[in-house]
Amino acid sequence: MSEPTPISAPALSALEHELRALCTCTEISLAAFSGASSWKDCEERLTSLIAADAFPALSLAHDVRHAPYLQNPSSGECRNLLLSLSDESDRLAAAWARAEEDSPLVGLGIDLCAAVRFETRPGRRDRAQLLLTERERALAPSLWPDNLPLAHATLFAAKEASFKATAAPLRRWYEEHDDELRYGVRHFVMDEPLAEHGTGRDGAAQRAIEAMGIARIEIRYARLDEMAIVTACALAY
Repeated sequence: MSEPTPISAPALSALEHELRALCTCTEISLAAFSGASSWKDCEERLTSLIAADAFPALSLAHDVRHAPYLQNPSSGECRNLLLSLSDESDRLAAAWARAEEDSPLVGLGIDLCAAVRFETRPGRRDRAQLLLTERERALAPSLWPDNLPLAHATLFAAKEASFKATAAPLRRWYEEHDDELRYGVRHFVMDEPLAEHGTGRDGAAQRAIEAMGIARIEIRYARLDEMAIVTACALAY
């Protein structure tokens, strides 16, 4: 298989700039590529392209929730290096950050979602009805007024990215506690006052993030052709 082709887009640069401003004490980067066909390819190619030069000894591992993380074979997980991956069609995306001791960043998530997934067609179930709350569907037009399927895709990707952003804090939680935290993607709910810069949580997810010491989860999003690319930063304060 040929190497994925890096995607250079103003939207990606702007999104990365927003993330750096949000986590002022953290080195943080985004990358997106086209020309790959599998999640395995996503992991292998992106990990080598993003992390190998700076961290040649690191390897990719997965936790029990299948979330990827980078580890040193001799010392285990690299706690200060956060990594999140996503794929959609032949597009791949990665977000990684080096969190310094004084950084509020404790978790990072990224998700790609194609607008076509939320297009309404005869004989096809409306995915927005299935995957988004009534409040979220009402909020959608304010995100991308000229493209409702893209707005729905953005909201769904925000839920996925928020869920992914809890992976690292959850691994640390289980090292210290026996209590199981049960929550899923649907427990992350986009709330109108926090539409652009945060996420509301209901029930199980709210209790879980509080237990893990997460003060809030900030959302940043952009349009990559006909896809939504969304990042979520879990912050301790």
